[in-house]
Amino acid sequence: MTEAQVKAAIQSDFKIVPEKIHTEDNASEKTTVLSVDVPNLLDGAGLARSTYIFGYTTKKLIQVNVIWGTSVDPQVKPEQIVTAANQLRQLFVDLGYEAGSVISNARAADGTFIVFEG
Repeated sequence: MTEAQVKAAIQSDFKIVPEKIHTEDNASEKTTVLSVDVPNLLDGAGLARSTYIFGYTTKKLIQVNVIWGTSVDPQVKPEQIVTAANQLRQLFVDLGYEAGSVISNARAADGTFIVFEG
C-alpha cells in the first residue's frame, strides 16, 4: 500500500480525521512513518498507537507496529494489555506462518515483550 492508501484506510477503518495522523521521516533509515492513536482497536484494550512504516526505495508499506501500554494510555490496566496481546497472537498464529519465521512471547532487549512477530 502507498502512504495515501494507508491514510485512506485509517480514516475509513478507524474514523480518524486526517489531522490526527502524524507523519515523520526516520533520517537514519530513510523511511517515512505514519502514526495514529486508535481508541479501542480491540474491545476493552484501551488506546493503541499504530505506526505504519514505508520503505525507502519502494515508498510502500513494509511494517505495521501496534503498541499498547501506559506510555500510550496511562489509564490502561495490565490485564487489558494481556487480553489484547493474547487475542492478537492467536489471530496471527492461526494464519499459518511458516515454521521458524515467528517469534512469540519473547522479551526484547529493552525489556518490552514481543507477543508476536512473523
